[in-house]
Amino acid sequence: MSVYILGTGLSHDGSACLIKDGKIVAAIEKERLTRIKHDGGNDREAVKYCLEAAGIGVNDLALIIQAANFEIDIKPDRYSGQRYFEKDIDIPMITLSHHMAHAWGAAATSPFGECNVMVIDGAGSPYYQCRDIEGAIVPDYPFNNALFCEKDSFYYFDGKTLKPLYKDFSEVRLFENSPTLKLPTNYHSIGGLYSAASFYAFRNMDDAGKLMGLAPYGKLDGKPNLFKLEDGSVEIIYEHINAFFTNPAADYDHFKKEFSHYADMARWVQDEAERAILYLFEQRQKISPHPNMAYAGG
Repeated sequence: MSVYILGTGLSHDGSACLIKDGKIVAAIEKERLTRIKHDGGNDREAVKYCLEAAGIGVNDLALIIQAANFEIDIKPDRYSGQRYFEKDIDIPMITLSHHMAHAWGAAATSPFGECNVMVIDGAGSPYYQCRDIEGAIVPDYPFNNALFCEKDSFYYFDGKTLKPLYKDFSEVRLFENSPTLKLPTNYHSIGGLYSAASFYAFRNMDDAGKLMGLAPYGKLDGKPNLFKLEDGSVEIIYEHINAFFTNPAADYDHFKKEFSHYADMARWVQDEAERAILYLFEQRQKISPHPNMAYAGG
């Protein structure tokens, strides 16, 4: 009898993937079904598509793996609306914390039999919901006094399992300290700054690809660092953000009129993001050197 495993993502850019005997038989992003860019949350349409594409029902599944942005206690039958599954579904369901899901996605699709895995994004799961803390080096933050979420995680993949080696977190302080560059996520994260810069130029946090495409048209002109890189961690220097990000685009006409400004800001953020990412790679590789590396996040 064939073994079917369903994976489903309930974050932004939601998707589902169905595996039969270790091989993908159906996979789709939710936006292709709803025609809404970056659509996510409820996974009903994506799950339905995968099961129908394979000609099977829910009861044919051996296992369901799911992940979201923050939630660990995801109900089988409801998440941002009615899901495809019943409340009393009799199929094992495993919920991965956010960075663990990223890491498995990178490791499983890499060409390596074993490798290190780096995850860097805007914000992952809260500290208290992470299921990969044991065995990892974690900086000493006041976790009980505020909400801290994952900002980067480092793992070793031996071909079968993931071993957490290092996890860094940031306090979440939405929209604080910067009057014009609104970070919608962790107070100190590379992905959060990149999303905020995307909104600054394009009025859309999901336009990170446009920001990267804009960067080559800009100049640095001696701008200071955006990140403090120290003791293996990355922190945003808000004084420099407030001094330079002073002219957020109001609309497309404004963007065109001030094109050189937004190009310069994009170049600055791109260069600084690369500098910070390379720093983290260098620091984490010192913990457990390996010639192979997989990378994920956003």
